[in-house]
Amino acid sequence: KDQKVCLWVVLGLIWVGLFPTHAMAEQDYKIPFTSVEVPVPKQKLSSDKEWIKSFSDRENIIATLLGESRGEKIKDSSYKPMQAVANVINNRSKRNQWKSRTSFTDIVKQKQQFEVWKISSDPKKNKIFEDNRKDIFSIMRNKNTQEYKDAEKITDLLLKGELKDITDGSDHFYNPNKTTSKMASRLTNTLKIKNHQFMNSLLDS
Repeated sequence: KDQKVCLWVVLGLIWVGLFPTHAMAEQDYKIPFTSVEVPVPKQKLSSDKEWIKSFSDRENIIATLLGESRGEKIKDSSYKPMQAVANVINNRSKRNQWKSRTSFTDIVKQKQQFEVWKISSDPKKNKIFEDNRKDIFSIMRNKNTQEYKDAEKITDLLLKGELKDITDGSDHFYNPNKTTSKMASRLTNTLKIKNHQFMNSLLDS
């Protein structure tokens, strides 16, 4: 009997040696797995036209302030000149003359009123407007210049109704060094900030 038991034990050991268990086979013959990183495609920036179409009142006001006053500096700051332009935008939103304009976007994009939105049939002038727009939209994409931060702060105050009017209610302005204005001869001047002369049409009504 003992001899039979020993024989079966020996046969069992031989069997295990010749035919490893599934677990042993999986461990000994497992195929190594190599991870492959799948590149994630970079998000493509929208074109300027698509991007501009998505602008809210806030972005349109910021662009307008940059277009009109980023080069108008007092002690290396364009804050006050931008604030004055924002006052004009805000005052227009309250006047009957612009009552058909139902948003700040409508006001700043009124035909041929503000620099950043102007177009011209003269190719040379239109090139100047286009180059100006490229500069402005580059500033807006980067968002890291002091001019942008000033325009952003002023715009947010305007939209909250907290922007102080430093223009005595002005609803017009122009640069006498660059253009003549028929309107200027009919309106009362309020103040001049750097190169911009401001005027209030209510003082002449």
